[in-house]
Amino acid sequence: MRVYDIGMPEAKMEISAYGYFRRRRNDMAQKILAFATGVCGAAFALGLAGVPRMAAATLIRGERFAPVSVAAGQGLRVVVANVRIPGSGESTAACPTVVQFFDSTGALIGAEQDFPLAPGASMSITGAGAAGLVRVIVSASELTDSNGLCALKSNVELFDSSSGKTLILQEASPV
Repeated sequence: MRVYDIGMPEAKMEISAYGYFRRRRNDMAQKILAFATGVCGAAFALGLAGVPRMAAATLIRGERFAPVSVAAGQGLRVVVANVRIPGSGESTAACPTVVQFFDSTGALIGAEQDFPLAPGASMSITGAGAAGLVRVIVSASELTDSNGLCALKSNVELFDSSSGKTLILQEASPV
């Protein structure tokens, strides 16, 4: 076997008896590479530490809405319905529903609102303190809805605060 210097002290090229090339590194170069990989992985993990996390029950099913601009004298509400019709002998248990309002930076406005929604029932939730660009997510938790109790349909309404008149009606956007 012949060893050729390729100009880098930590790496050399070997030619085996069969003519294949193989890079050989000394132990220090491998240790440096392992350390650098670990540092990059830790930096990536720490960078994600500031990203908001969902609650323990991961919210994965539901509807997401495009941002709506809410001006002074206007309000934002979500109307949610569980349109599931249970068949004979199926569970009539309520759907664990969660509504979240987010500002333009992605921060949660107020607390998330969770409530049970029986099959065929509807509910209206107003986004208190929502102003500027506001985005809404309506979800059902898969961990608490493992039996498929939810068939949520919802829309967002921008309304005049003094009269209650709906100014804009927005249906959910496919994700």
